[in-house]
Amino acid sequence: MLRINRLAEAVMKEEGVEVIDMYTPLAARLDLAPGDEYHWSSPAYQIISHAIVVKTKETLKLNDALQ
Repeated sequence: MLRINRLAEAVMKEEGVEVIDMYTPLAARLDLAPGDEYHWSSPAYQIISHAIVVKTKETLKLNDALQ
């Protein structure tokens, strides 16, 4: 997973696409992974959705400040 994340991060940076880090909040919660190395349980998806909401709100506030 880390190798894939590094490759994806490099591509996103090159293309100017902002990335929401969902690995860091889940790295300490491997107990929420069902074992296939790619998918998570429902509580983990709640953590992921929270990270998306936080970043979206930050982005919206930043855009409002620019107008």
